[in-house]
Amino acid sequence: MKTINIKLSTGFKVSFILAALTLGFMYPSISLANTSVLFYDNFDDGNYSGWTVEDVLGASDVRTPELVPSPEGYSIRGTGSGYHPDWSCYLTKPINIQNSVEICIEMRAKSGPQWPNEADIKLVQGTNYYMGRVYGEAGENETADWASNVGRVYDDYRNSIGNRAFEWHTFAWTRNIKGWWSFAIDGVTKVSNFRHDLQLTSFDKVELVLHRNQSEIEWIRVSSRPLNNIVKRASCRSSKTTAKRYSRRISSDGVRYTGTSEREAHKQSEHKRKMSKSRAYRYGHKAGKAVKKIKK
Repeated sequence: MKTINIKLSTGFKVSFILAALTLGFMYPSISLANTSVLFYDNFDDGNYSGWTVEDVLGASDVRTPELVPSPEGYSIRGTGSGYHPDWSCYLTKPINIQNSVEICIEMRAKSGPQWPNEADIKLVQGTNYYMGRVYGEAGENETADWASNVGRVYDDYRNSIGNRAFEWHTFAWTRNIKGWWSFAIDGVTKVSNFRHDLQLTSFDKVELVLHRNQSEIEWIRVSSRPLNNIVKRASCRSSKTTAKRYSRRISSDGVRYTGTSEREAHKQSEHKRKMSKSRAYRYGHKAGKAVKKIKK
């Protein structure tokens, strides 16, 4: 196993605004405005720091990508061409994301028309992962794909983007609090809610993959919002009972929804309050009648 150095950029600003959870129980769509940036690298200082050349699935033939000039500074680029078996480049770096339903993986990248060519970013847990991929190969692919590989079960969603696969663009795959994934190019949503998937909510690595020398990645960014932040917000907006029920509704693995929603809990609370008033009125009214009879 080889270790190389790529310096992390510290010149970015983190924007973190929690969206309001009202009594109407609105689920906001994820965006960079309501998540925090956990990982960012733009490779612009021209040296490698902290990345490891390896494949999370254990591929034996891996190469180190090249560092080359790009429109915004530097990018990493794949090597070789054609179907030679060891012309794929892999980089991994540790990351710590725990219990996050809302996540966003982005990369500024491009692929190429020759066969094969692709640029991938993966959010990894063990050997399981979510992947965003820009897939070149003119006339055959020209897509921006989302994929999951969990328990060796592979699932993907393909989105045709034409010649944009061969140009520099910012590609983003996001998952909202409900578990729905969406896809955007240069900040503009192209496909909303194309897949519902909550199998993974914690991650320990980021992996970059470059197949051949026409595929490049200029920068990457990973953002998320932990579940505990959402629950804290709920407790500020409603009763302790509501917050407790809401926290049970979203389990630690983000998959099971067994509790009562905030809206339902609020309705139940309002119903109990009204019933209490109604009973108090009836009892008071009856008591008043009894007093009148005694006086008579």
